[in-house]
Amino acid sequence: MSRTIRLPMLPVLLAVTGIAAAGFAGAADEVQARDGETLYTELGCVYCHGPAGREPALDEYPKLAGQTEAYLVQQSKDIRDRARDNGYTGMMQPAVVNVTDAELAAVARYLAGQPYAGGTPKGAGAKAYAQNACGSCHGPTGAEPIVPTYPKIAGQNRTYLINQMHDIKSGDRDNGASVAMRGVVANMGDETIVAIAEYLRGQ
Repeated sequence: MSRTIRLPMLPVLLAVTGIAAAGFAGAADEVQARDGETLYTELGCVYCHGPAGREPALDEYPKLAGQTEAYLVQQSKDIRDRARDNGYTGMMQPAVVNVTDAELAAVARYLAGQPYAGGTPKGAGAKAYAQNACGSCHGPTGAEPIVPTYPKIAGQNRTYLINQMHDIKSGDRDNGASVAMRGVVANMGDETIVAIAEYLRGQ
């Protein structure tokens, strides 16, 4: 006569739960360890921002190479979570809507480790840049922000810079630290904004 072996349920449940937990932990570790460069390509970032974030497909898109990691992480999360929705971010939001914080951080680390995409700032907008105290936040040439959550703007695309200044001025962009800049651009005319963008575009 066959006997039915009854195992205590609690140890079995604990064992199964432990295996599942180990699996989830392993998956999390795998995500953390994934190469940021691979994710950058897999997520399609390369198609708009170019290889290593240095050559965007359009002048309206920002250069990302060498940007500060904290700034990249914040902006990526804000776009994903719709805290930032100005300009072309609506096109990027679907691409990152299901991307995890760990994956965004990995991509940000990869991009922050690339040589900075900017050059030596030149142009007639140097005076406007100084008069409007832009350097007090972004550094003397726009390449050395005073805190990691402020962007490097030296060598950035001209049209992108113009659009962002207009959007911050109008309130269309109000995420992150952009609110602190609104008072700076509030009284800037179009000529001043263009001159500063020309100056920052660099070489």
